[in-house]
Amino acid sequence: MKNIIVISSVLMLALSTIGYAGELQPDSSRLVKVNKGAFKDTWVNPDVELDKFDKVMIVGSDFEFREVKKSPRMSGSYKHNQSDFWVDEKDRLRAQETISSGFGERMAKSFEIVDEAGPGVLVVHGRLSDIVSNVPPKMIGAGNNYISKIGSATIELEARDSLTGEIIFQASERSEIEPRGRRMMESNSVLVNAELRRWSQRVAAKLVKGLESVNS
Repeated sequence: MKNIIVISSVLMLALSTIGYAGELQPDSSRLVKVNKGAFKDTWVNPDVELDKFDKVMIVGSDFEFREVKKSPRMSGSYKHNQSDFWVDEKDRLRAQETISSGFGERMAKSFEIVDEAGPGVLVVHGRLSDIVSNVPPKMIGAGNNYISKIGSATIELEARDSLTGEIIFQASERSEIEPRGRRMMESNSVLVNAELRRWSQRVAAKLVKGLESVNS
């Protein structure tokens, strides 16, 4: 069983607030898979003119963490070859807030961020599933830990016309969360969250690139 956590930040409003959730049945048969899309699996609706959208409403970002056994906070309490680690609720919330804000910051460079549906508004919904942390817990009496990988997650993104509910873009892929340059880094919370922010901004940049390819 997986432990599912859903969080809504200032930018992440409940999906039901946009007015069409559960009311429309958008025709997803218009989506065409792109062989070399921004994400590993990318679908676009080539019949929609993207130029008419200059605003984005980000809603309902979901976070699902893989179930991992919790290790006691004692030196040497986890196995030497262990790679997946428990993330407590405080760190989960901090990571979710960091990822949400980083994503929103990057999207704001390309679109006006709004909180209501309307003409020219794209509704973007994101989901991270099977989130895995490769950051070992800080053990009592132990020295600093150094890591080359922070974790991984499966990304799922969707963009719709806020007025009609028509799907314009869908994408998914498994993504590795690594330090810049794939270097070794100290696994303290400040550095880890800085890398999470950069990673979420890269994901948003890929989404912008994918949206720009809708009519190409």
